[in-house]
Amino acid sequence: MLTLFSLLAGLWMSAMTIPLSPQDWYISSSADTECSGESLSSDGGFTEWTRVSVPSTVLGGLCNSGAYDDIFFDDNLARIDRSPFAVPWWYCTSFSMDNFNPSKEELNLVFEGINYRADVWLNGTKIMSSDCTYGAFNVFSCDITEFVAEENKLAVLVTPPETGEFYMGFVDWAPAPPDHNMGIHRPV
Repeated sequence: MLTLFSLLAGLWMSAMTIPLSPQDWYISSSADTECSGESLSSDGGFTEWTRVSVPSTVLGGLCNSGAYDDIFFDDNLARIDRSPFAVPWWYCTSFSMDNFNPSKEELNLVFEGINYRADVWLNGTKIMSSDCTYGAFNVFSCDITEFVAEENKLAVLVTPPETGEFYMGFVDWAPAPPDHNMGIHRPV
C-alpha cells in the first residue's frame, strides 16, 4: 500500500492510504529467470510469468493459477516437490501515480507482511534490503518520494526462511506447506 502525506505550509496535513492493485502481480522462481531486480523494475518483462493476486504465498498463487490441483485432498500436499521453494521467488507489478507532487507530498511504500526476507526495487533502484526487511510478522515501510514516477515498476525478491528462523509455523497435526508460506501474505 502507498501512504501519501500532504504538506501545507510545511506542516503535515493529511495522510492517505492507496492500496496497490491486488490483481496485477506476477511471480516466478529466481531459478527460472536471469533478470535482476534492477532490470525487472526498469524494463519489466514479467508479464509472461504466473499471474497472481496479492496477498498470496507462492504456493497459494500457484494453486490459484492452476499449477497444482486439490492439494488438500488425500496426501497431495505432502507429494508436492519442495525443491522449487528452496530458492527465492520474484513478485512483480506496475502501478501509476498520476497527479503526485513530490514537492508537496511524501509517498511511502508499506508492506504489511512478507514471509520471510525481501529485497525490493522500484524503477531500477533498490529501496529495501533483506538485511533489514525480514520477519513474517513485521510491517515494513519505505519513503519512495524521490523514486516514484507517473508509471512505476516494482520488483520484490522474497527469500524463504532458513532453518531456525521464526516464521509462520504450524501445529503438529497440520503439515507445513512446501513453500513454508513464503510470499507477500498481507496487503501492499
